[in-house]
Amino acid sequence: MKTKESITLSDVAKAAGVSPATVSRVINKHVQINSRTRTKVFNAIQRLGYNTASIEKKAAAIAQSKTKVLNVEFLLFPLAEQKNMLSLEHFNEISNGIQSFFTQTGNIRMHICTWNSDEDKYHDENEIIFKRLLQADGVLITGTPNYSILKRMEESGIKTVLISSDRENISMNTVGSDDLSGGMQAARYLIENGHKHIGFLSGPEQIYSWTARRMGAMLETIKLLGNDCFTYRESVSTEITDIAETFRQWIDEGNMPRAIIMPAAHSVMALERVLLERGLSCPEDISLVSFDTSYPGTFHIKPAHLKTFPKQMGIKAAQRLIQMLNFPHSEEKPHKVVIPMEFEEGNSVKKMNK
Repeated sequence: MKTKESITLSDVAKAAGVSPATVSRVINKHVQINSRTRTKVFNAIQRLGYNTASIEKKAAAIAQSKTKVLNVEFLLFPLAEQKNMLSLEHFNEISNGIQSFFTQTGNIRMHICTWNSDEDKYHDENEIIFKRLLQADGVLITGTPNYSILKRMEESGIKTVLISSDRENISMNTVGSDDLSGGMQAARYLIENGHKHIGFLSGPEQIYSWTARRMGAMLETIKLLGNDCFTYRESVSTEITDIAETFRQWIDEGNMPRAIIMPAAHSVMALERVLLERGLSCPEDISLVSFDTSYPGTFHIKPAHLKTFPKQMGIKAAQRLIQMLNFPHSEEKPHKVVIPMEFEEGNSVKKMNK
């Protein structure tokens, strides 16, 4: 004989002659259930001794979440050269994803704010922003946040989701692309096409996604070709002019590999500019694999690239934050959501004789 604790929703449904879904709707006080069915279900519940407390508690939480207006801060951490982050396609798509999900939810008030990296000059303004974060129900972050700010937010108990900004030693929920695997796939594609020396153009170390892509490319190259077959250069910033200057220096040194991995779409424009200056072309002189979803129509080449999905990142981050706010004790351990990349061939890689 079953105890009260072992009675299930299906047992109640069987006893009442209805479906489990109908029992759930009755317990959740669904308005479209007729009085006769409602009576049958409640008689079965009383007869079997089914405990409805957990379902009623969940229903109350859902009802409350639908009526309470939640205040969410979307916090941007731009690099010095990123004067208007949301004018950049990657971050604009993340923002579009967040807003599309919040629009469907219908009870979110989102504010966008920007943290200034120059703490000495803008300390007071940043402190005002931090007070806003403390008062918010939740925070979404994208860009290049520094460790000290994230640690301060973590210690303050602010419910936060990082978007494409994963950090070691920070216990926060994160959503981002599978950058490490993407870098590995880019290097593997070049090696499969006969290239024996792989180069990577990187940027400032604090750009997590670029660093992870470089690490993946390095690991795959070393595994397949050996330690001496991978090299990289770092640009001082993400500006096209700085990236182009790094390429010029690399070409002029005379040791630039004939297969290059670029971390972002706009980097391809810098490479193309320098190749034209030097009378070189892609893929005849330099083969190329890049990242990002779309490319400006000004390119004379169609890069082989790994497509990322920033809008999907925004949607997933917004979903995770709402889950954290509606059910704060359901999952104490932070989640890491990783969105796979998708490889798309172009005409930028020359097949070498093996």
